[in-house]
Amino acid sequence: MLLLFSRFFQLELGTRRKKKEEEKTLPQEVLDKIGDVLEPWFFFSLVWSVGATCDNDSRKKFDRFLRGRMSNDEGVKYKFPEEGLVYDYFFNDGNFLTPKKDDDEEDEEQAAQKKAKESMRWENWMDSLDEFVIPSDAKFSEIIVPTIDNVRSSAPHRDAASESKTRPVRWSNWHR
Repeated sequence: MLLLFSRFFQLELGTRRKKKEEEKTLPQEVLDKIGDVLEPWFFFSLVWSVGATCDNDSRKKFDRFLRGRMSNDEGVKYKFPEEGLVYDYFFNDGNFLTPKKDDDEEDEEQAAQKKAKESMRWENWMDSLDEFVIPSDAKFSEIIVPTIDNVRSSAPHRDAASESKTRPVRWSNWHR
């Protein structure tokens, strides 16, 4: 669990460098939001380290245990949604490390979509998928129907393959 949790710090909080001798510090806006993401990162790490050792029946017990602990603590800001299991969610940190661009030409609908994307929340792995359509010429052996299991297990690999080798995989981008 500590390795997974520390990975967030390496990927998200690590000092970014343009050159080895030239360090770039994190902007104050990012530093102000760090406290908001530490707890969800911890819970995500807990689910996918300790909770990952559970079989199906134990996952339900772990889900009840973790939700019970979170509900007893009024200080928990981002609680898991009531539906499903804690395994069904990843934390969208709102891409708070992505530099903000001033887009004067943005209309209201685009601004609303952007704001929704940038808000921090737990999201179901399946919610951001495009509609699944089987091509008419597809062979039966080539059809892979997205399920919660293959979507969440392939997300880190898909992102790793699509990201630049110099840029770390963003945990919050696993849902794409």
